[in-house]
Amino acid sequence: MNHLRTVAAMALAWAAAIASADSSTCTITGTAGPIFGTYDVLSSLPVDAAGSINYSCTGSAKPEVMLSAGISGSFATRTMASGSSRLRYNLYLNAGRTQVWGDGSGGTSTYQGPSGSQRSVPVFGRVPALQADVGTGEYADTIVVTFAF
Repeated sequence: MNHLRTVAAMALAWAAAIASADSSTCTITGTAGPIFGTYDVLSSLPVDAAGSINYSCTGSAKPEVMLSAGISGSFATRTMASGSSRLRYNLYLNAGRTQVWGDGSGGTSTYQGPSGSQRSVPVFGRVPALQADVGTGEYADTIVVTFAF
């Protein structure tokens, strides 16, 4: 019996540049979503991966970078989809995967960016272990990145 499930990278959607009161703007210059690779439904270990959000800002404003909940609508349990199958995962601000990256609501955290030009912010992902009820396929989610000043 094949107990491996293929998990594809989730997609980070591009956000539009947002202007602040002092004419500062930020633009996403690139994203690399965490690529989780193959998921073993019987493994007792989670699958960890990392990606990044690259952005450029003008002006003196310090952006707050927020991530949406994705298709699940919940920061507590984000999900990737493959057809009707769902695979739980989450995105974090820190490598220890203890600070859920969201919009600041419900116990989530946001990234407080410095003012200045080009920045690259790491995104840490984790797919919890022992999700035996998922089907074989490529799983994806769309996350919207929002800048606030």
